[in-house]
Amino acid sequence: MEQATSDLMAVRADLAQQWPAEYDQREDIGIVALQDVISGPVKEPLYVLLAAVGFVLLIACANVANLLLARGMSRSREMAVRAALGAGRGRLIRQLVTEGLLLWTAGGIAGIAVGAFLLQTLADLAPVELPRAAAIGIDGWVLGFCGGLSIVTGLLFGLLPALNTPLRLTNALASDARGSVGTSSRRARQALVVIDLAVALVLLVGAGLMLKSVGRLVSVDPGFKSERVLTAQFSLIGEAYREAAAVYAFVERIVDRVRALPGVEVAAAAGQIPMGGNGDRYGFHIEGMEPANPAEAPSPERYSVTPDYFRVLQIPLRRGRLFTDADHTTAAPVIVISETAARTLFRGQDPIGRRVRIGDPTGTMWRTIVGVVGDVRHTDLAEAVWPQMYLPQSQMTDSYLVLAIRTSTSDPAALAPAVRSILKDADPTVPLYDVATLDQLLAKSVARRRFVMMLLVGFAAVSLLLAAVGLYGVISYTVAQRTREVGVRIALGAGRGNIFRLVLGSGAITLITGVAAGLGAALLVMRFVQGQLFQVEALDPSAIGAAVMILGVVATAAHLLPIRRALRIDPTIALRQD
Repeated sequence: MEQATSDLMAVRADLAQQWPAEYDQREDIGIVALQDVISGPVKEPLYVLLAAVGFVLLIACANVANLLLARGMSRSREMAVRAALGAGRGRLIRQLVTEGLLLWTAGGIAGIAVGAFLLQTLADLAPVELPRAAAIGIDGWVLGFCGGLSIVTGLLFGLLPALNTPLRLTNALASDARGSVGTSSRRARQALVVIDLAVALVLLVGAGLMLKSVGRLVSVDPGFKSERVLTAQFSLIGEAYREAAAVYAFVERIVDRVRALPGVEVAAAAGQIPMGGNGDRYGFHIEGMEPANPAEAPSPERYSVTPDYFRVLQIPLRRGRLFTDADHTTAAPVIVISETAARTLFRGQDPIGRRVRIGDPTGTMWRTIVGVVGDVRHTDLAEAVWPQMYLPQSQMTDSYLVLAIRTSTSDPAALAPAVRSILKDADPTVPLYDVATLDQLLAKSVARRRFVMMLLVGFAAVSLLLAAVGLYGVISYTVAQRTREVGVRIALGAGRGNIFRLVLGSGAITLITGVAAGLGAALLVMRFVQGQLFQVEALDPSAIGAAVMILGVVATAAHLLPIRRALRIDPTIALRQD
Protein backbone atom coordinates (compact mmCIF):
# COMPACT_ATOMS: atom_id res chain seq x y z
CA MET A 1 0.00 0.00 0.00
CA GLU A 2 2.78 2.41 0.91
CA GLN A 3 4.65 1.77 -2.36
CA ALA A 4 1.50 2.17 -4.46
CA THR A 5 0.67 5.45 -2.72
CA SER A 6 4.20 6.73 -3.27
CA ASP A 7 4.06 5.84 -6.98
CA LEU A 8 0.71 7.58 -7.45
CA MET A 9 1.92 10.67 -5.62
CA ALA A 10 4.83 10.88 -8.06
CA VAL A 11 2.48 10.46 -11.04
CA ARG A 12 0.18 13.19 -9.72
CA ALA A 13 3.10 15.56 -9.14
CA ASP A 14 4.12 15.08 -12.77
CA LEU A 15 0.56 15.69 -13.98
CA ALA A 16 0.27 18.78 -11.80
CA GLN A 17 3.32 20.28 -13.47
CA GLN A 18 1.78 19.80 -16.91
CA TRP A 19 -1.80 20.81 -15.98
CA PRO A 20 -1.65 22.80 -12.71
CA ALA A 21 -5.27 23.99 -12.99
CA GLU A 22 -6.68 20.44 -13.11
CA TYR A 23 -4.64 18.83 -10.31
CA ASP A 24 -4.68 20.06 -6.72
CA GLN A 25 -1.56 19.01 -4.84
CA ARG A 26 -3.34 19.42 -1.49
CA GLU A 27 -5.69 16.50 -2.12
CA ASP A 28 -4.80 13.12 -0.64
CA ILE A 29 -4.62 9.90 -2.61
CA GLY A 30 -6.31 6.88 -1.10
CA ILE A 31 -5.46 3.28 -1.99
CA VAL A 32 -8.11 0.60 -1.47
CA ALA A 33 -7.64 -3.16 -1.83
CA LEU A 34 -9.69 -4.71 -4.64
CA GLN A 35 -10.95 -7.37 -2.23
CA ASP A 36 -12.41 -4.62 -0.02
CA VAL A 37 -14.13 -3.03 -3.03
CA ILE A 38 -15.69 -6.36 -4.05
CA SER A 39 -16.72 -7.75 -0.68
CA GLY A 40 -16.58 -4.72 1.60
CA PRO A 41 -20.33 -3.90 1.69
CA VAL A 42 -21.36 -7.50 2.46
CA LYS A 43 -18.46 -8.62 4.64
CA GLU A 44 -20.10 -7.59 7.92
CA PRO A 45 -23.50 -9.24 7.27
CA LEU A 46 -21.76 -12.44 6.15
CA TYR A 47 -19.79 -12.50 9.40
CA VAL A 48 -23.06 -12.06 11.30
CA LEU A 49 -24.57 -15.03 9.45
CA LEU A 50 -21.43 -17.10 10.04
CA ALA A 51 -21.72 -16.42 13.77
CA ALA A 52 -25.41 -17.41 13.68
CA VAL A 53 -24.51 -20.70 11.94
CA GLY A 54 -21.91 -21.34 14.63
CA PHE A 55 -24.49 -20.71 17.36
CA VAL A 56 -26.95 -23.17 15.81
CA LEU A 57 -24.14 -25.74 15.51
CA LEU A 58 -23.29 -25.19 19.18
CA ILE A 59 -26.90 -25.86 20.20
CA ALA A 60 -27.02 -29.01 18.09
CA CYS A 61 -23.73 -30.23 19.58
CA ALA A 62 -24.93 -29.56 23.11
CA ASN A 63 -28.17 -31.42 22.46
CA VAL A 64 -26.46 -34.49 21.04
CA ALA A 65 -23.93 -34.47 23.87
CA ASN A 66 -26.86 -34.32 26.27
CA LEU A 67 -28.52 -37.32 24.65
CA LEU A 68 -25.26 -39.27 24.65
CA LEU A 69 -24.76 -38.40 28.31
CA ALA A 70 -28.22 -39.70 29.17
CA ARG A 71 -27.56 -42.84 27.14
CA GLY A 72 -24.24 -43.30 28.91
CA MET A 73 -25.98 -43.09 32.31
CA SER A 74 -28.48 -45.75 31.26
CA ARG A 75 -25.56 -47.97 30.22
CA SER A 76 -23.67 -47.58 33.50
CA ARG A 77 -24.25 -51.22 34.48
CA GLU A 78 -23.11 -52.39 31.05
CA MET A 79 -19.92 -50.34 31.33
CA ALA A 80 -19.33 -51.66 34.84
CA VAL A 81 -19.70 -55.25 33.66
CA ARG A 82 -17.26 -54.60 30.81
CA ALA A 83 -14.82 -53.09 33.30
CA ALA A 84 -15.25 -56.11 35.59
CA LEU A 85 -14.36 -58.37 32.66
CA GLY A 86 -11.08 -56.54 32.15
CA ALA A 87 -11.77 -53.54 29.92
CA GLY A 88 -9.70 -50.54 30.97
CA ARG A 89 -11.11 -47.03 31.28
CA GLY A 90 -9.33 -45.92 28.12
CA ARG A 91 -10.84 -48.82 26.18
CA LEU A 92 -14.34 -47.94 27.36
CA ILE A 93 -13.89 -44.24 26.55
CA ARG A 94 -12.66 -45.15 23.07
CA GLN A 95 -15.77 -47.28 22.57
CA LEU A 96 -18.11 -44.42 23.57
CA VAL A 97 -16.19 -41.86 21.48
CA THR A 98 -16.26 -44.19 18.48
CA GLU A 99 -20.00 -44.63 18.81
CA GLY A 100 -20.37 -40.86 19.03
CA LEU A 101 -18.14 -40.31 15.98
CA LEU A 102 -20.30 -42.67 13.93
CA LEU A 103 -23.33 -40.61 14.93
CA TRP A 104 -21.62 -37.31 14.08
CA THR A 105 -20.36 -38.63 10.75
CA ALA A 106 -23.81 -39.82 9.77
CA GLY A 107 -25.22 -36.45 10.79
CA GLY A 108 -22.55 -34.63 8.82
CA ILE A 109 -23.32 -36.63 5.67
CA ALA A 110 -27.04 -35.97 6.10
CA GLY A 111 -26.37 -32.27 6.68
CA ILE A 112 -24.26 -31.96 3.55
CA ALA A 113 -27.02 -33.68 1.55
CA VAL A 114 -29.70 -31.33 2.90
CA GLY A 115 -27.40 -28.35 2.34
CA ALA A 116 -26.83 -29.33 -1.27
CA PHE A 117 -30.59 -29.66 -1.76
CA LEU A 118 -31.35 -26.24 -0.25
CA LEU A 119 -28.32 -24.41 -1.61
CA GLN A 120 -29.97 -23.06 -4.76
CA THR A 121 -32.96 -21.80 -2.77
CA LEU A 122 -30.66 -19.88 -0.42
CA ALA A 123 -28.66 -18.52 -3.36
CA ASP A 124 -31.87 -17.27 -4.97
CA LEU A 125 -32.74 -15.41 -1.76
CA ALA A 126 -29.33 -13.74 -1.64
CA PRO A 127 -29.20 -10.03 -2.54
CA VAL A 128 -27.95 -9.25 -6.03
CA GLU A 129 -24.95 -7.32 -4.71
CA LEU A 130 -23.57 -10.43 -3.00
CA PRO A 131 -20.18 -10.89 -4.73
CA ARG A 132 -19.85 -13.94 -6.96
CA ALA A 133 -23.25 -15.29 -5.93
CA ALA A 134 -23.38 -17.37 -9.11
CA ALA A 135 -20.23 -19.21 -8.00
CA ILE A 136 -21.74 -20.40 -4.70
CA GLY A 137 -21.66 -24.19 -4.61
CA ILE A 138 -20.39 -27.29 -2.83
CA ASP A 139 -16.86 -28.24 -3.89
CA GLY A 140 -14.02 -30.22 -2.42
CA TRP A 141 -13.10 -27.47 0.04
CA VAL A 142 -16.66 -27.25 1.36
CA LEU A 143 -16.94 -31.03 1.66
CA GLY A 144 -13.60 -31.21 3.44
CA PHE A 145 -14.51 -28.39 5.81
CA CYS A 146 -17.91 -29.88 6.69
CA GLY A 147 -16.47 -33.38 7.07
CA GLY A 148 -13.65 -32.13 9.26
CA LEU A 149 -16.07 -30.08 11.33
CA SER A 150 -18.23 -33.16 11.92
CA ILE A 151 -15.21 -35.14 13.12
CA VAL A 152 -13.88 -32.34 15.35
CA THR A 153 -17.25 -31.63 16.96
CA GLY A 154 -17.81 -35.37 17.36
CA LEU A 155 -14.53 -35.71 19.23
CA LEU A 156 -15.09 -32.65 21.41
CA PHE A 157 -18.72 -33.20 22.31
CA GLY A 158 -18.54 -37.00 22.25
CA LEU A 159 -15.71 -37.01 24.77
CA LEU A 160 -17.78 -35.19 27.44
CA PRO A 161 -20.40 -37.97 27.80
CA ALA A 162 -17.65 -40.60 27.77
CA LEU A 163 -15.78 -38.90 30.61
CA ASN A 164 -18.98 -38.49 32.64
CA THR A 165 -20.14 -42.12 32.28
CA PRO A 166 -19.82 -43.79 35.73
CA LEU A 167 -17.42 -46.73 35.63
CA ARG A 168 -17.05 -47.45 39.36
CA LEU A 169 -17.91 -51.11 39.72
CA THR A 170 -19.42 -51.23 43.20
CA ASN A 171 -21.67 -48.21 42.78
CA ALA A 172 -22.76 -49.06 39.23
CA LEU A 173 -23.59 -52.72 39.95
CA ALA A 174 -25.33 -52.01 43.24
CA SER A 175 -27.33 -48.97 42.19
CA ASP A 176 -30.83 -48.99 40.86
CA ALA A 177 -30.51 -48.14 37.18
CA ARG A 178 -33.61 -46.02 37.39
CA GLY A 179 -33.31 -44.80 40.93
CA SER A 180 -31.23 -41.68 40.78
CA VAL A 181 -29.03 -39.58 38.59
CA GLY A 182 -25.39 -38.93 39.43
CA THR A 183 -24.71 -35.38 40.59
CA SER A 184 -21.92 -34.73 38.09
CA SER A 185 -23.95 -36.14 35.21
CA ARG A 186 -27.02 -34.12 36.18
CA ARG A 187 -25.00 -30.94 36.41
CA ALA A 188 -23.35 -31.62 33.06
CA ARG A 189 -26.74 -32.15 31.38
CA GLN A 190 -28.17 -28.99 32.97
CA ALA A 191 -25.10 -27.03 31.88
CA LEU A 192 -25.62 -28.19 28.30
CA VAL A 193 -29.26 -27.10 28.39
CA VAL A 194 -28.21 -23.72 29.82
CA ILE A 195 -25.93 -23.35 26.79
CA ASP A 196 -28.88 -24.22 24.52
CA LEU A 197 -31.13 -21.63 26.12
CA ALA A 198 -28.46 -18.91 26.24
CA VAL A 199 -27.49 -19.29 22.58
CA ALA A 200 -31.14 -19.50 21.52
CA LEU A 201 -31.83 -16.24 23.36
CA VAL A 202 -28.91 -14.53 21.60
CA LEU A 203 -30.27 -15.59 18.20
CA LEU A 204 -33.79 -14.55 19.16
CA VAL A 205 -32.56 -11.10 20.19
CA GLY A 206 -30.63 -10.77 16.93
CA ALA A 207 -33.65 -11.82 14.87
CA GLY A 208 -35.87 -9.42 16.78
CA LEU A 209 -33.47 -6.53 16.21
CA MET A 210 -33.30 -7.25 12.47
CA LEU A 211 -37.09 -7.56 12.22
CA LYS A 212 -37.56 -4.21 13.92
CA SER A 213 -34.77 -2.62 11.86
CA VAL A 214 -36.13 -3.80 8.50
CA GLY A 215 -39.64 -2.80 9.54
CA ARG A 216 -38.49 0.74 10.22
CA LEU A 217 -36.39 0.84 7.08
CA VAL A 218 -39.22 -0.10 4.71
CA SER A 219 -41.47 2.50 6.37
CA VAL A 220 -39.03 5.34 5.58
CA ASP A 221 -40.39 7.88 3.11
CA PRO A 222 -37.97 7.85 0.14
CA GLY A 223 -39.24 11.22 -1.08
CA PHE A 224 -40.82 9.81 -4.24
CA LYS A 225 -43.58 7.41 -5.30
CA SER A 226 -42.21 4.18 -6.76
CA GLU A 227 -45.51 2.52 -7.71
CA ARG A 228 -46.17 1.96 -11.44
CA VAL A 229 -42.83 3.44 -12.59
CA LEU A 230 -40.60 1.72 -15.14
CA THR A 231 -36.94 2.71 -15.52
CA ALA A 232 -34.48 1.84 -18.29
CA GLN A 233 -30.92 3.05 -18.80
CA PHE A 234 -29.31 3.90 -22.13
CA SER A 235 -26.13 5.64 -23.24
CA LEU A 236 -25.47 8.07 -26.11
CA ILE A 237 -21.78 7.91 -27.00
CA GLY A 238 -19.82 8.00 -30.22
CA GLU A 239 -19.32 10.46 -33.04
CA ALA A 240 -23.06 10.99 -33.65
CA TYR A 241 -23.55 12.24 -30.09
CA ARG A 242 -20.42 14.30 -29.62
CA GLU A 243 -22.42 17.54 -29.39
CA ALA A 244 -24.83 18.18 -26.52
CA ALA A 245 -27.48 19.45 -28.95
CA ALA A 246 -27.57 16.08 -30.74
CA VAL A 247 -27.87 14.23 -27.44
CA TYR A 248 -30.76 16.35 -26.21
CA ALA A 249 -32.57 16.19 -29.56
CA PHE A 250 -32.43 12.38 -29.38
CA VAL A 251 -33.65 12.42 -25.77
CA GLU A 252 -36.60 14.67 -26.64
CA ARG A 253 -37.56 12.43 -29.53
CA ILE A 254 -37.44 9.25 -27.43
CA VAL A 255 -39.37 10.78 -24.51
CA ASP A 256 -42.11 12.08 -26.85
CA ARG A 257 -42.53 8.65 -28.48
CA VAL A 258 -42.60 6.84 -25.11
CA ARG A 259 -45.12 9.35 -23.76
CA ALA A 260 -47.43 8.46 -26.67
CA LEU A 261 -47.52 4.74 -25.80
CA PRO A 262 -50.86 3.37 -24.50
CA GLY A 263 -50.84 3.13 -20.71
CA VAL A 264 -48.18 5.81 -20.21
CA GLU A 265 -49.22 8.75 -18.02
CA VAL A 266 -45.99 10.72 -18.15
CA ALA A 267 -42.38 10.09 -19.16
CA ALA A 268 -39.04 11.79 -18.56
CA ALA A 269 -35.29 11.27 -18.82
CA ALA A 270 -32.61 11.94 -16.24
CA GLY A 271 -28.90 11.49 -15.77
CA GLN A 272 -29.49 9.72 -12.44
CA ILE A 273 -32.40 7.87 -10.88
CA PRO A 274 -32.97 7.12 -7.17
CA MET A 275 -31.73 3.67 -6.15
CA GLY A 276 -30.33 3.22 -9.66
CA GLY A 277 -26.74 2.81 -8.56
CA ASN A 278 -25.51 6.00 -10.22
CA GLY A 279 -24.80 9.40 -8.76
CA ASP A 280 -22.97 12.67 -9.29
CA ARG A 281 -21.96 15.68 -7.23
CA TYR A 282 -20.89 19.16 -8.27
CA GLY A 283 -19.46 22.12 -6.43
CA PHE A 284 -22.14 24.64 -5.41
CA HIS A 285 -21.00 28.29 -5.25
CA ILE A 286 -23.59 30.78 -4.01
CA GLU A 287 -23.30 34.39 -5.15
CA GLY A 288 -22.28 36.53 -2.20
CA MET A 289 -21.57 33.52 0.03
CA GLU A 290 -18.43 32.13 -1.60
CA PRO A 291 -15.93 30.63 0.89
CA ALA A 292 -12.37 31.95 0.93
CA ASN A 293 -11.17 28.54 -0.24
CA PRO A 294 -13.29 27.32 -3.22
CA ALA A 295 -12.43 23.73 -2.29
CA GLU A 296 -14.54 24.17 0.85
CA ALA A 297 -17.72 24.86 -1.13
CA PRO A 298 -20.54 22.33 -0.62
CA SER A 299 -21.11 19.63 -3.25
CA PRO A 300 -24.79 18.64 -3.50
CA GLU A 301 -25.99 15.64 -5.47
CA ARG A 302 -26.60 16.73 -9.06
CA TYR A 303 -29.56 15.57 -11.20
CA SER A 304 -30.01 16.63 -14.80
CA VAL A 305 -33.65 16.00 -15.77
CA THR A 306 -36.32 16.73 -18.36
CA PRO A 307 -39.29 18.86 -17.19
CA ASP A 308 -41.70 15.99 -16.40
CA TYR A 309 -39.23 14.17 -14.13
CA PHE A 310 -40.85 15.55 -10.97
CA ARG A 311 -44.28 14.40 -12.17
CA VAL A 312 -43.01 10.88 -12.90
CA LEU A 313 -41.52 10.44 -9.43
CA GLN A 314 -44.15 12.69 -7.81
CA ILE A 315 -41.53 14.70 -5.96
CA PRO A 316 -43.46 17.49 -4.19
CA LEU A 317 -42.86 21.18 -4.94
CA ARG A 318 -42.31 23.20 -1.76
CA ARG A 319 -41.68 26.70 -3.12
CA GLY A 320 -41.31 28.44 -6.45
CA ARG A 321 -41.82 26.50 -9.67
CA LEU A 322 -40.62 23.42 -11.54
CA PHE A 323 -38.96 23.25 -14.94
CA THR A 324 -41.03 23.84 -18.06
CA ASP A 325 -40.45 23.48 -21.80
CA ALA A 326 -39.56 27.18 -21.79
CA ASP A 327 -36.32 26.31 -19.94
CA HIS A 328 -34.64 25.33 -23.20
CA THR A 329 -31.04 25.54 -24.35
CA THR A 330 -31.04 29.28 -25.13
CA ALA A 331 -33.14 30.32 -22.12
CA ALA A 332 -31.71 31.76 -18.92
CA PRO A 333 -29.99 29.00 -16.91
CA VAL A 334 -32.13 27.81 -13.98
CA ILE A 335 -31.84 25.36 -11.13
CA VAL A 336 -34.11 23.70 -8.56
CA ILE A 337 -32.79 22.62 -5.14
CA SER A 338 -34.01 20.35 -2.37
CA GLU A 339 -35.33 21.32 1.06
CA THR A 340 -32.15 20.18 2.79
CA ALA A 341 -30.04 22.25 0.38
CA ALA A 342 -32.24 25.31 0.99
CA ARG A 343 -32.07 24.88 4.76
CA THR A 344 -28.38 24.02 5.18
CA LEU A 345 -26.72 26.04 2.40
CA PHE A 346 -28.62 29.32 2.67
CA ARG A 347 -28.62 29.65 6.46
CA GLY A 348 -32.27 30.56 6.79
CA GLN A 349 -32.40 32.92 3.79
CA ASP A 350 -34.91 32.51 0.97
CA PRO A 351 -33.09 30.77 -1.91
CA ILE A 352 -35.64 31.62 -4.61
CA GLY A 353 -34.06 34.08 -7.08
CA ARG A 354 -30.53 33.57 -5.74
CA ARG A 355 -27.75 32.84 -8.26
CA VAL A 356 -25.22 30.00 -8.06
CA ARG A 357 -22.35 28.60 -10.09
CA ILE A 358 -22.04 24.85 -10.62
CA GLY A 359 -18.65 23.13 -10.77
CA ASP A 360 -15.89 25.59 -11.67
CA PRO A 361 -15.99 28.53 -9.19
CA THR A 362 -14.28 30.76 -11.75
CA GLY A 363 -16.86 30.10 -14.48
CA THR A 364 -19.05 32.82 -15.95
CA MET A 365 -22.40 30.98 -16.03
CA TRP A 366 -24.76 31.91 -13.23
CA ARG A 367 -27.90 29.82 -12.63
CA THR A 368 -30.99 31.21 -10.92
CA ILE A 369 -32.81 29.12 -8.33
CA VAL A 370 -36.48 28.95 -9.34
CA GLY A 371 -37.86 26.25 -7.03
CA VAL A 372 -37.44 24.10 -3.94
CA VAL A 373 -38.62 20.45 -3.94
CA GLY A 374 -38.81 17.70 -1.34
CA ASP A 375 -35.79 15.65 -0.32
CA VAL A 376 -35.10 12.33 -2.06
CA ARG A 377 -33.11 9.41 -0.64
CA HIS A 378 -30.98 8.62 -3.64
CA THR A 379 -28.73 5.66 -2.78
CA ASP A 380 -30.03 4.00 0.39
CA LEU A 381 -33.04 4.43 2.65
CA ALA A 382 -30.75 4.13 5.65
CA GLU A 383 -28.48 7.00 4.64
CA ALA A 384 -28.95 10.58 5.76
CA VAL A 385 -30.45 12.96 3.18
CA TRP A 386 -27.79 14.92 1.28
CA PRO A 387 -28.38 18.38 -0.32
CA GLN A 388 -29.58 18.00 -3.90
CA MET A 389 -29.87 20.17 -7.00
CA TYR A 390 -31.71 19.66 -10.30
CA LEU A 391 -30.85 21.15 -13.69
CA PRO A 392 -32.73 20.97 -17.00
CA GLN A 393 -31.34 18.34 -19.38
CA SER A 394 -31.46 20.97 -22.12
CA GLN A 395 -28.97 23.09 -20.16
CA MET A 396 -26.70 20.35 -18.80
CA THR A 397 -26.95 17.26 -20.96
CA ASP A 398 -25.76 13.79 -19.88
CA SER A 399 -24.63 11.01 -22.19
CA TYR A 400 -25.62 8.22 -19.79
CA LEU A 401 -29.35 8.52 -19.17
CA VAL A 402 -32.32 6.83 -17.55
CA LEU A 403 -35.86 6.72 -18.88
CA ALA A 404 -38.47 7.09 -16.13
CA ILE A 405 -42.03 6.20 -17.13
CA ARG A 406 -45.12 6.39 -14.95
CA THR A 407 -47.84 4.08 -16.22
CA SER A 408 -51.55 3.64 -15.58
CA THR A 409 -51.20 -0.15 -15.45
CA SER A 410 -50.38 -2.26 -12.40
CA ASP A 411 -47.52 -3.96 -14.28
CA PRO A 412 -45.19 -1.28 -15.68
CA ALA A 413 -42.69 -3.96 -16.77
CA ALA A 414 -45.14 -4.95 -19.52
CA LEU A 415 -44.13 -1.76 -21.38
CA ALA A 416 -40.47 -2.81 -21.61
CA PRO A 417 -40.75 -4.45 -25.08
CA ALA A 418 -42.43 -1.37 -26.55
CA VAL A 419 -39.72 0.90 -25.08
CA ARG A 420 -37.00 -1.33 -26.53
CA SER A 421 -38.69 -1.19 -29.92
CA ILE A 422 -38.82 2.62 -29.85
CA LEU A 423 -35.14 2.91 -29.01
CA LYS A 424 -34.17 0.34 -31.64
CA ASP A 425 -36.13 2.20 -34.31
CA ALA A 426 -34.52 5.50 -33.33
CA ASP A 427 -30.96 4.15 -33.33
CA PRO A 428 -30.07 0.42 -33.28
CA THR A 429 -26.60 1.21 -31.91
CA VAL A 430 -27.93 2.70 -28.65
CA PRO A 431 -28.04 0.03 -25.91
CA LEU A 432 -30.96 -0.22 -23.47
CA TYR A 433 -30.04 -1.98 -20.22
CA ASP A 434 -30.94 -2.36 -16.54
CA VAL A 435 -34.67 -2.30 -17.28
CA ALA A 436 -36.49 -2.48 -13.94
CA THR A 437 -39.43 -1.04 -12.09
CA LEU A 438 -38.73 1.56 -9.45
CA ASP A 439 -40.33 -0.78 -6.91
CA GLN A 440 -37.65 -3.34 -7.75
CA LEU A 441 -34.88 -0.79 -7.33
CA LEU A 442 -36.34 0.26 -3.98
CA ALA A 443 -36.59 -3.36 -2.82
CA LYS A 444 -32.99 -3.93 -3.93
CA SER A 445 -31.81 -1.17 -1.62
CA VAL A 446 -33.08 -3.10 1.44
CA ALA A 447 -32.36 -6.59 0.07
CA ARG A 448 -29.17 -7.09 2.08
CA ARG A 449 -30.79 -6.34 5.42
CA ARG A 450 -33.89 -8.33 4.48
CA PHE A 451 -31.70 -11.34 3.57
CA VAL A 452 -29.87 -11.19 6.90
CA MET A 453 -33.21 -10.82 8.68
CA MET A 454 -34.74 -13.88 6.99
CA LEU A 455 -31.76 -16.09 7.75
CA LEU A 456 -31.49 -14.88 11.35
CA VAL A 457 -35.20 -15.55 11.88
CA GLY A 458 -34.73 -19.02 10.43
CA PHE A 459 -31.69 -19.71 12.61
CA ALA A 460 -33.52 -18.39 15.67
CA ALA A 461 -36.50 -20.66 14.96
CA VAL A 462 -34.24 -23.71 14.60
CA SER A 463 -32.30 -22.82 17.75
CA LEU A 464 -35.53 -22.29 19.67
CA LEU A 465 -36.79 -25.72 18.60
CA LEU A 466 -33.48 -27.37 19.54
CA ALA A 467 -33.39 -25.59 22.91
CA ALA A 468 -36.96 -26.72 23.62
CA VAL A 469 -36.05 -30.29 22.69
CA GLY A 470 -33.00 -30.17 24.96
CA LEU A 471 -34.97 -28.76 27.88
CA TYR A 472 -37.75 -31.29 27.33
CA GLY A 473 -35.20 -34.10 27.28
CA VAL A 474 -33.67 -33.06 30.60
CA ILE A 475 -37.02 -32.59 32.35
CA SER A 476 -38.46 -35.80 30.93
CA TYR A 477 -35.36 -37.78 31.89
CA THR A 478 -35.38 -36.27 35.37
CA VAL A 479 -39.04 -37.22 35.86
CA ALA A 480 -38.30 -40.77 34.70
CA GLN A 481 -35.38 -41.02 37.12
CA ARG A 482 -37.47 -39.64 39.99
CA THR A 483 -40.47 -41.90 39.38
CA ARG A 484 -40.08 -43.63 42.76
CA GLU A 485 -39.64 -40.29 44.56
CA VAL A 486 -42.77 -38.89 42.92
CA GLY A 487 -44.65 -42.09 43.83
CA VAL A 488 -43.60 -41.75 47.47
CA ARG A 489 -44.67 -38.10 47.52
CA ILE A 490 -48.08 -38.98 46.10
CA ALA A 491 -48.45 -41.85 48.56
CA LEU A 492 -47.71 -39.46 51.42
CA GLY A 493 -50.45 -37.09 50.25
CA ALA A 494 -48.79 -34.71 47.82
CA GLY A 495 -51.42 -33.07 45.60
CA ARG A 496 -51.30 -32.30 41.90
CA GLY A 497 -50.14 -28.75 42.65
CA ASN A 498 -47.16 -30.05 44.63
CA ILE A 499 -46.10 -32.37 41.81
CA PHE A 500 -46.61 -29.59 39.27
CA ARG A 501 -44.35 -27.24 41.23
CA LEU A 502 -41.78 -30.00 41.75
CA VAL A 503 -41.36 -30.68 38.04
CA LEU A 504 -41.69 -27.06 36.93
CA GLY A 505 -39.29 -25.87 39.62
CA SER A 506 -36.52 -28.20 38.47
CA GLY A 507 -36.74 -26.75 34.96
CA ALA A 508 -37.31 -23.16 36.07
CA ILE A 509 -33.85 -22.95 37.64
CA THR A 510 -32.29 -24.14 34.39
CA LEU A 511 -34.42 -21.69 32.38
CA ILE A 512 -33.56 -18.71 34.59
CA THR A 513 -29.86 -19.56 34.44
CA GLY A 514 -30.01 -19.91 30.66
CA VAL A 515 -31.84 -16.60 30.27
CA ALA A 516 -29.33 -14.82 32.50
CA ALA A 517 -26.41 -16.30 30.56
CA GLY A 518 -28.11 -15.43 27.27
CA LEU A 519 -28.67 -11.82 28.31
CA GLY A 520 -25.02 -11.51 29.27
CA ALA A 521 -23.94 -12.99 25.95
CA ALA A 522 -26.35 -10.73 24.05
CA LEU A 523 -24.81 -7.66 25.71
CA LEU A 524 -21.44 -8.71 24.29
CA VAL A 525 -22.52 -10.01 20.87
CA MET A 526 -25.21 -7.56 19.74
CA ARG A 527 -22.82 -4.63 19.45
CA PHE A 528 -21.26 -6.42 16.48
CA VAL A 529 -24.56 -6.27 14.55
CA GLN A 530 -25.08 -2.53 15.13
CA GLY A 531 -23.87 -1.79 11.61
CA GLN A 532 -26.75 -3.85 10.17
CA LEU A 533 -29.42 -2.01 12.16
CA PHE A 534 -31.42 1.07 11.22
CA GLN A 535 -32.84 3.39 13.89
CA VAL A 536 -32.64 0.52 16.41
CA GLU A 537 -30.17 0.23 19.27
CA ALA A 538 -28.27 -3.03 19.64
CA LEU A 539 -29.72 -3.42 23.15
CA ASP A 540 -33.28 -2.46 22.28
CA PRO A 541 -35.45 -3.30 25.35
CA SER A 542 -38.51 -4.34 23.32
CA ALA A 543 -36.52 -6.82 21.20
CA ILE A 544 -34.83 -8.28 24.27
CA GLY A 545 -38.13 -8.46 26.16
CA ALA A 546 -39.87 -10.18 23.25
CA ALA A 547 -37.03 -12.71 22.95
CA VAL A 548 -37.17 -13.53 26.67
CA MET A 549 -40.96 -13.89 26.52
CA ILE A 550 -40.85 -16.22 23.48
CA LEU A 551 -38.15 -18.35 25.07
CA GLY A 552 -40.14 -18.51 28.31
CA VAL A 553 -43.33 -19.60 26.53
CA VAL A 554 -41.53 -22.30 24.54
CA ALA A 555 -39.67 -23.51 27.62
CA THR A 556 -42.94 -23.71 29.56
CA ALA A 557 -44.48 -25.71 26.72
CA ALA A 558 -41.52 -28.10 26.91
CA HIS A 559 -42.53 -28.85 30.51
CA LEU A 560 -46.12 -29.82 29.71
CA LEU A 561 -45.60 -33.45 28.68
CA PRO A 562 -43.19 -34.30 31.55
CA ILE A 563 -45.60 -32.63 34.01
CA ARG A 564 -48.50 -34.62 32.60
CA ARG A 565 -46.45 -37.81 32.88
CA ALA A 566 -45.53 -37.03 36.50
CA LEU A 567 -49.16 -36.34 37.42
CA ARG A 568 -50.20 -39.72 36.01
CA ILE A 569 -47.67 -41.74 38.03
CA ASP A 570 -49.37 -44.54 39.98
CA PRO A 571 -47.68 -44.71 43.40
CA THR A 572 -48.44 -48.45 43.72
CA ILE A 573 -46.61 -49.26 40.50
CA ALA A 574 -43.79 -46.80 41.23
CA LEU A 575 -43.08 -48.32 44.65
CA ARG A 576 -43.05 -51.87 43.25
CA GLN A 577 -40.24 -51.04 40.80
CA ASP A 578 -36.93 -52.71 41.56
